[in-house]
Amino acid sequence: MEILLFLAIASRGQVERSDEENHAQFVEHFHSVLNIGRMASYKVHDSMACALQCMRSTLCYSVNFAVHSDDQGHLCELLPADKYQFPNKFESSASYLHYSIESPCEHNPCTNGATCRPLYGSNGFSCERNARRIVNAAPWLKVSSEKVCFGAKDDSYGHFTIPRRGTIISLKLVYVSGYVSCLTGAIPQGSHWGCRNENELTTLVTNGRNEVIFPRYNDNRSYKLRGYNFNSPELVFNVLSPPLSVATGEEFRIWYRQDLLNGSEHNNAGHTCADVYVLMG
Repeated sequence: MEILLFLAIASRGQVERSDEENHAQFVEHFHSVLNIGRMASYKVHDSMACALQCMRSTLCYSVNFAVHSDDQGHLCELLPADKYQFPNKFESSASYLHYSIESPCEHNPCTNGATCRPLYGSNGFSCERNARRIVNAAPWLKVSSEKVCFGAKDDSYGHFTIPRRGTIISLKLVYVSGYVSCLTGAIPQGSHWGCRNENELTTLVTNGRNEVIFPRYNDNRSYKLRGYNFNSPELVFNVLSPPLSVATGEEFRIWYRQDLLNGSEHNNAGHTCADVYVLMG
């Protein structure tokens, strides 16, 4: 049996995260745990402190809070997703309480087999049947009139800002010019988005704190994106679920993986320039 309690860390219902203010309402799911990989863990004195830790990160959407404590406090696990994205991982547990950000999805508003996805920035929701169909059908918003260029070494990331407040569902990079290479001697074989393996990509998109946003759940590794390779004319990243709440003017960065990690970049070369588009909810 699921018991819902509200943990309010502000008076307003929808989530708001910025440098000046953080607020949200969390729903407590009694004796429950979302059994996915955690993004961080802390020892805290109570559930309020656990929720506050979550609100400090734009990538946190729910927490697991250990019922029992030791001399350092209760274990607080910050999670980069919610129970709507991983319903099969939402399990009963006598050892945990699970807290998720309040959403209309709690009341199952979608019909005809559609899946409810919270839009936390607006306190709304979307009903999805096919995530890829949303990306193909919705209008893309170009974030800048100028191309955005990123290099392969010396912290030469490209940056752009979001033109309006809302939620980001996906992001698209459209190749304009240039190349990047992870081996100077292989400059003639430099690519748009990767290194030496045609099917592996090393172009990452982070927020202003260099936390990787695209692709989601990436731990700074090279990755594969179905239907794309290191010389594709564009990259369309998978849909974010839940979507990412953003503020007007919020900064994002495009990085070459080795440059972000400051590792093995001494023999890198080149710059890739791209137009950047976002799909907003």
